[in-house]
Amino acid sequence: MQDKVKNIVVTVLFSLIFIGFFLANVLMEDVDISVAERRRLTQFPELTLRTVLSSRFMDQFETYAAEQFPLRDQFRRVKTFMAFDVFRHLDNNDLFFIDDKIFSIIYPLNENEVMRATNNTNNIINRYFQNNPNVFLSIIPNKNYFLPETSRHLRLDYERLVQIMTSEVNQAKYIDIFGTLNLDSFYRTDLHWRQEKLTDTVNTISRYMNMGLIHDNAHFEKTIVPNFRGSYFGQLGINIPPDELIFLNNWVLEDARVTFNNNQRGPVHNPRGKDSIDMYDIFLSGAKALIQIDNPHAESERELVIFRDSFGSSIAPLLIPAYGRITIIDLRYISSNFVSQMVQFNDNQDILFLYSVNILNSGSILR
Repeated sequence: MQDKVKNIVVTVLFSLIFIGFFLANVLMEDVDISVAERRRLTQFPELTLRTVLSSRFMDQFETYAAEQFPLRDQFRRVKTFMAFDVFRHLDNNDLFFIDDKIFSIIYPLNENEVMRATNNTNNIINRYFQNNPNVFLSIIPNKNYFLPETSRHLRLDYERLVQIMTSEVNQAKYIDIFGTLNLDSFYRTDLHWRQEKLTDTVNTISRYMNMGLIHDNAHFEKTIVPNFRGSYFGQLGINIPPDELIFLNNWVLEDARVTFNNNQRGPVHNPRGKDSIDMYDIFLSGAKALIQIDNPHAESERELVIFRDSFGSSIAPLLIPAYGRITIIDLRYISSNFVSQMVQFNDNQDILFLYSVNILNSGSILR
């Protein structure tokens, strides 16, 4: 008799929970953007005979149901708690945290992908800069490089990556910036470096490239944007205090003319970026295939061309005072075969290939 009552109670409770979540899923308004994950969520798919017969509706509906599930963020936090505090895993979905700093496991070193990056770089140099003596290469380490040796988490073979790039890329002079950075140079909740921490990095690049630029934060006005929750924050699903995003400005940067690939104009630091899905869009308005910055206060017509990834968005503004024009190219969004149709190259320009370790370890992403 007791077993029968117990089974009835369990069945009723399960049915109530199931019906409750079903009704909540039906009645709740769909969420367009996940603030925690910094991305748009899948909306209810188009329901037509064509999408049903092609199975596209069910494929999209499965994603929609998972992303619009009630209390989704709370369940993700429970999953993270179970992974770290109950099962004692070292990571959760390749993410882990130490002292309120979140890291992503980038491992192992993919030499084939690094070679793709070197081949891409060599093709560009051979096509556009074969007679240019001012070609430079620099590699940005990720946060994991600064983990203590006692850490049990997997780390790339950074020495091997640098060796491949410096030995295989023709003509480019290597600028080592690893020693100019430390763990505090990066956001705690994001992969990117902090603009206000790049003094030594900028000065090192300036010295190697003979820019004549001496960077000092005292020459800039700091603007603090609170509550920056980086990409790792949402992916991990754990309560860690948000970062402060600080961007540097002065009269030279404010007067600089910024033109994007779609011929739109914008500021060097776009304060509207704080309201976007990714607050890092404050720097040069986020990911763009092509950006041109003209400095009306430049003392010469010297030009710089930077081939970069997202890290370049925050360091490029600090180089503006040294140049009359800076052209920024992101080969994740434009093919190197078509760059010359949009940018005029000459042998007097300074050329800087500035890529992060994460991008080089996925070199096929460069087009």
